[in-house]
Amino acid sequence: MSNENCNPFGKCEEQSGKVKTIYCSEKGKTYEYINKSNNFVVKVRVDECLIKGEQQRKCDFMVLSCGEQKSAYLVELKGSDLEHAAKQILNVIQLFQKELSNFEIHARIGLSKVYQRDIESEDYIKLKRKLKNRIKHKNILLSETI
Repeated sequence: MSNENCNPFGKCEEQSGKVKTIYCSEKGKTYEYINKSNNFVVKVRVDECLIKGEQQRKCDFMVLSCGEQKSAYLVELKGSDLEHAAKQILNVIQLFQKELSNFEIHARIGLSKVYQRDIESEDYIKLKRKLKNRIKHKNILLSETI
């Protein structure tokens, strides 16, 4: 699959191809996407590229995987505010619902700390429901093989 078919935005790519591993790192946290299925993948910078400025809530990265089924992994890496991370991802889903309409959307949140009150927050629960539980959060390093 070509890049044009995988990235509906056509810009803000930091890495693409049939690469084995994609790393998204920021603020001492890392999301590691291991491309075991050898799909064409694209790492897109959302914060300060797709969405610029402080007015809009946004996640840090998006990893697009284009195999038989297209998947979009919205990645937010932050300190300890799981609820705010959920709001950021929900906003990106809303802003790009047209561009991501052919993708199954997943949320990935890397944190330093997770508080119980954040797991029970309205926005986190809303995000879990919207994505049918296709959400993961973990401290410091979140790694998965797809």
